[in-house]
Amino acid sequence: MKTKIFSRVLVGAVVVLASAGVMSAPTHHDKYEGVQATEVPMLGGGKTIIGQSFNYPTGMPKLQTYNVQINAGKPTNIHAHSIPVLVLVLSGQLEVDYGSKGKRTIKKGESYVEAINWCHQGFAGAGKPVIVQVSYLGQEGADTIKPTECSKLD
Repeated sequence: MKTKIFSRVLVGAVVVLASAGVMSAPTHHDKYEGVQATEVPMLGGGKTIIGQSFNYPTGMPKLQTYNVQINAGKPTNIHAHSIPVLVLVLSGQLEVDYGSKGKRTIKKGESYVEAINWCHQGFAGAGKPVIVQVSYLGQEGADTIKPTECSKLD
């Protein structure tokens, strides 16, 4: 029972975060002295960066967040994610090649939901390193956090 309630609350919270580009930022933070909430631009709203609809994994949630630095001239491996992944560019500019779906440029302060089950490759843009915060929305007991290596772009 607790697991179902926790899962529903967590999914509800993630839905609110994922749709932040469509909804206005909550104003209830105004009542706390010294607290300010600023909406982070969400590219694509409630869909992935390449326009896919998605669902959250079932089971007990497992959320993991990493700060990832991609150095100039050093791309990521070509890879895919089987779960929703929320990406926030903390510094620099991220360029991602989605093969037949084209390339996207994400600037500092922008966020998006990464493509799911679609091979892609990330690069640091503008010849400078990029730091991104990557939050994996996976589940306990399943190896959903680790990206899958791809041999080529889709």
